[in-house]
Amino acid sequence: MKRLLLLILVISAILCVTAIAEAPAIDAKYGIVYNLEADKPLFEKDVDSIIYPASLTKIMTGLLACEYYDARGGNDFEVTVSEASLESVEGNKIGLKAGETVSFYDLIVAVMVGSGNDAAYVIAEVVGGSLEGFIDMMNERALSVGATHTTYSNPSGFHSSYMLTTLRDQALICAEASENNTLLKISSLVDYTMPETNLHKKREFTNQNLLFDSSHWLRHYTPNTRGFNAGMTQQAGWCLATLHDNDGLNNVVIVAGGSVEGFEYNYINDVKALIDYSKKSYAFTKVLDKGRILHDVDVKLSEDKDRLILTAKNDVSALLPIDTEVNNDIRLESELFCEVYEAPISEGDTFGVVRAYYGDELLGEAELVALTDVKLSVKLLILDRIKCFFENVYVSAIFKLIGSLIFVFVVCVFIFVCVKRRRLRLKRMRARAQGVTRARKTVGK
Repeated sequence: MKRLLLLILVISAILCVTAIAEAPAIDAKYGIVYNLEADKPLFEKDVDSIIYPASLTKIMTGLLACEYYDARGGNDFEVTVSEASLESVEGNKIGLKAGETVSFYDLIVAVMVGSGNDAAYVIAEVVGGSLEGFIDMMNERALSVGATHTTYSNPSGFHSSYMLTTLRDQALICAEASENNTLLKISSLVDYTMPETNLHKKREFTNQNLLFDSSHWLRHYTPNTRGFNAGMTQQAGWCLATLHDNDGLNNVVIVAGGSVEGFEYNYINDVKALIDYSKKSYAFTKVLDKGRILHDVDVKLSEDKDRLILTAKNDVSALLPIDTEVNNDIRLESELFCEVYEAPISEGDTFGVVRAYYGDELLGEAELVALTDVKLSVKLLILDRIKCFFENVYVSAIFKLIGSLIFVFVVCVFIFVCVKRRRLRLKRMRARAQGVTRARKTVGK
């Protein structure tokens, strides 16, 4: 009985480990998990619906600002806030004043951690030369990363009916932003103290992304998360975008249209549920081993070998559902570059490519290479070339023509000989007849 219970426990444990987790039913209207290594989504909920980006806009603003900062060698510099840059600011502000001198780095922190819309407008003027110039930069950059359904009309994310996006677009923008270490570092700060300026005392900022804060009393801290932004508008709901590192698997996790009910931060719970789902449901799996024998083909012009072994040149691994059965779920398709294989062949020579598919998804490919050397036989080469020479279409045609001409010549000679013999025979017959006639005439006399 104990052994039976132990067996049941072992089987249950195996099933728990290998079974893919059920996709979570998140409260947010929109959600996506996008893996950077595989460049594909692992979870999607209405990712192509047109939505308002709200504070997710600040990710693009922060990216352009950090690239501008990095282009100056990461050397900070001071900016004097202009009155023009503050004229059209709406929404959340950190209280910047015209004539205030602040560091550019602090402005980036004010946007990404303090969610300061006024800081975003000041950055726009510095980086773009004007608000309009910066908005053009934002839209051009969105198009360059493939975010074709995204339109920006301000740098802060304050609601505008002209500012639209999709969660699929935002995943592409976040993937681009994840390449900038300055942005990741700044947007991962839990809190920040902005130094006193000429017109304002110290400012304190606290990141709205509670996933970073291990000391927060709501206990939403999630290890290995970093970067990006959180915020809300009435029209967009609560939005959060972050990056999670799952043992080397970097996943962009975004929700939009989320909610908060009292102390229940549903949109953060949604992100945590998506992180947990991606951890339990996906893993990199080797679908093709380097050196695997895939083809055994005939080889010519060699006396020591008549077969050529083709193997995979490299491993192929892919991010797949954790319950994927490689032998049953993965399809291999080969493309061979040759119809005839001839010596000499060197180990590692390429003769084709093999591609691995999961359903219709191409996971990767490997070259098909020769396993060993195949030496050339000079004798077989000469015999083969002689054979090929005579099998050549043009050579064959020439020989047929020559044969035909010889045949015609022989026939002509035969006809000529026959005619000549007949003429000779007739001549002899005439001569004989003439002799007989002359003889008769002689007798008659």
